[in-house]
Amino acid sequence: MLFNDLDFIFVFLPLTLLAVLWLCPVRLRPTALILASLLFYGQSGREHAFVLIICVLWVYAILDRDWIPIKGPLQLVLAIAGPLSAL
Repeated sequence: MLFNDLDFIFVFLPLTLLAVLWLCPVRLRPTALILASLLFYGQSGREHAFVLIICVLWVYAILDRDWIPIKGPLQLVLAIAGPLSAL
């Protein structure tokens, strides 16, 4: 399934958005969206889902942890550089 497939546009995307917005508590919405993304990318192959997992963990490790001594705009640039290098 690709982003421009009718199945994605008219089935997967609306069902995912409805489920996330109506069924998930606000606190769990980011996690639900990450899991839906893993499901979507996993349909293309395990390697795509693996890359997505690595990118999510990278951004989480850079932005949500206090162990990194870099703060501010440089921290944001470092968090974006990892996933961009996967492209």
